[in-house]
Amino acid sequence: MRNPDDAKDILNFINEKNPKKAIIIGGGFIGIETAEALKKHGIEITIIEGMDHILGNIEPEIHEEFINGLKEKGVNVIFNTFAKDIIKEEEVFKVITENNEYTGDMVIVSIGVKPNTLFLKDKGLDLAKNGAIIVNEKMETNINDVYAAGDCATVNHFITKENVYIPLGTTANKQGRIAGKNLAGGNDSFIGVVGSLITKFEDIEYAKTGLTLEEAKGKGFDAEAVFIKSGSKAHYYKGSKKIKIKLVFEKKTGRILGAQFIGGEIHPRLNTITSLIYTNGNVDRLRNMDLAYSPPFSPVWDIDLVAATQAIKKYNGVRLNSITSLCEGVWKNF
Repeated sequence: MRNPDDAKDILNFINEKNPKKAIIIGGGFIGIETAEALKKHGIEITIIEGMDHILGNIEPEIHEEFINGLKEKGVNVIFNTFAKDIIKEEEVFKVITENNEYTGDMVIVSIGVKPNTLFLKDKGLDLAKNGAIIVNEKMETNINDVYAAGDCATVNHFITKENVYIPLGTTANKQGRIAGKNLAGGNDSFIGVVGSLITKFEDIEYAKTGLTLEEAKGKGFDAEAVFIKSGSKAHYYKGSKKIKIKLVFEKKTGRILGAQFIGGEIHPRLNTITSLIYTNGNVDRLRNMDLAYSPPFSPVWDIDLVAATQAIKKYNGVRLNSITSLCEGVWKNF
């Protein structure tokens, strides 16, 4: 799955061969979205994933919800399994793994991307371990007048200030615009990304922004998180969808570091958190934001506000403990 022509070829194959079973190798965003498309054609789906989870850096609580949803919809997911070979016997494909064999009428390989930069080897450009071209905020490489942008290049992570590889169309477009402007004599900069992503499988929506709790701790943040369940509309309003959020924040300051959602109508809620991350906003600011309310659109206390309120309890606990320690220190000095 590389471009729209691949999708057309797959559709033509389905129309001609009428496959009943499909194996998808790779449980990333394209793999999940492809599974949704194939299921619409009545095809039985098996996803083979090499890791113990799908969808990249997904929070455990959110992952459990997504997997349960896939199982309920009849999708079989096999974890910790790497495909070693694909064999075609007459009209049946056989995927050979380390421990088993899986047969299907078609196989989709969707195992992610890597920069197509082999032609730049030994050309003097600074490259990341995966071959991505290292650029600064102006899309400049280490060689004067040489620029790079898009899926072949790194990008600055707004929170960690590190060069990361997150190949997405939105990022590529922004980087390309800045590179073109600067090549023409401009002086524009890209402040970076926070890894915002969104996808779905039928009515199960999943979105993330910023760091997971594990990532935040791994980057040296004294981080904490809350996990909240709510609805997308007022509880008495018809059509309300379940939403769950895991909100990650820094204990001492309450600074928001990331969030993940699963459920329905989560896109605007994710963007609220993303906006706060870019202003170094904290949970106090989120709780006091004047988010628009009407029963068809949200409860009086939207899930973002509920998560902020619960986070403040942990955040205030840290502040209260600090004040208590200070008072005890002053008392001892009397």
